[in-house]
Amino acid sequence: MPQSLSDFPAFKVAAFIKRQPSYSSLFVDLPARRVPLVINSSALEIVKWLDGTHTQREILDELARKYSTSHEDLNRLCCEFIGKLVSLGVVGFERRRWERDVCIPVLGTSEVYTPNSFILELTHSCPLRCMHCYLDAADGPMMDYRSAVSLLDEIVDVVGVQGIQLTGGEPLGYPYLVELIEHLEQKHTPVSIATSGYASDAVATRVLSALSGPMDLVQVSIDGFEGYHNKIRGRKDAFTRALAFIDLAICKGVKVGVATTLMSQTEAEIASLCESMRARRVSVLRFGVLLQEGRATSSHLGTSWSEGSMRPLIERLKSKFDTDDFRIEALETHDSSTIDHACGAGIKMMVIDPDFNARPCPMLMCKLGNVIDEPLMAVVRKTNTLMKGVSTPCEATCGQCSNFSACRGCIAAALANRDSTSNCPWFEMQEKRIQRLLDVVA
Repeated sequence: MPQSLSDFPAFKVAAFIKRQPSYSSLFVDLPARRVPLVINSSALEIVKWLDGTHTQREILDELARKYSTSHEDLNRLCCEFIGKLVSLGVVGFERRRWERDVCIPVLGTSEVYTPNSFILELTHSCPLRCMHCYLDAADGPMMDYRSAVSLLDEIVDVVGVQGIQLTGGEPLGYPYLVELIEHLEQKHTPVSIATSGYASDAVATRVLSALSGPMDLVQVSIDGFEGYHNKIRGRKDAFTRALAFIDLAICKGVKVGVATTLMSQTEAEIASLCESMRARRVSVLRFGVLLQEGRATSSHLGTSWSEGSMRPLIERLKSKFDTDDFRIEALETHDSSTIDHACGAGIKMMVIDPDFNARPCPMLMCKLGNVIDEPLMAVVRKTNTLMKGVSTPCEATCGQCSNFSACRGCIAAALANRDSTSNCPWFEMQEKRIQRLLDVVA
């Protein structure tokens, strides 16, 4: 970092500030991902001045006028913070004012929590009949294209997000998928596609060719090897098509993830799948547990895995298979480190279905509102009210319950499993708050 206070610091990469009620984040685009950095009020002020038109000395003078802190302390704090941004490769210096506009937009609001990610279910149609589909997707509605574009504009330009996931049903069957991808690419917004990979070569080629961003990802669902996968998916060619889609994506330079639902697979079978996907140059393999929703209930699909047994499994797999180019993860992480709203359902993420109904998360079938009938921010405010004070099943409340390993940390799992026990301590404690959600079950 240059020592001269007469240099002009500014962001070299796309970045934006996102305000939330109890904190602010600086989102910066690193080579492979968009990263949120939680920042305090003084760091927020510094970021606003990193526009290429102010020298470090001018930034220090402005901070000195605002805060009653010595110039020496401000210089140390300012240089430390800017130095961190320089080390990440997101801020640089020029000897003269920058010619391009590098003003950092400020999105979000300090009034309510707004999600960092949105999942758009573009369609509930699907050519497969997966035994564990929580949507029971078959022949279903499709999202209106023009309304989808308007919604994405509001999400990206007003709310501010880490990324957008486009899914279904089967999103490869949505006729305007390429157009939506291209629209998001123009807005420099990371896109992920959650798919079975079940599509013609022509459709797969068009979609994968549109994914041009360095942070884009396709996540392909694979439950095991050919016989097992095809049985779960209800199509004898599901596995070969999924592998063909993966191979084509990697050939085109698109990052690939694989998602696996843990059901009756043995640990040895799971380990073999890890080895196979790593050899195929998949970047990440994510595991999730089966939730008794949708077709999983009607097909009486059981599982030998729970949230409690999955976590140590993932650690064992990570120690064996993780490399610089391949990693094992959980599909969902229940983290409330920066908010006071349970697992973040509806607060850190929000799902929009083909009819533009909003849900807190993919598995929680609660209609929060319709973003066509009312403004998106009105739905967000309502969600904040509905989710406030709702806690997830934890050791202190549910440690003695036989269902605890299946429900731990997940509101949706707790609601799905509560009727399987005669006494659900979590529901008894949360009943008044949860009833607000049950009243809006879609």
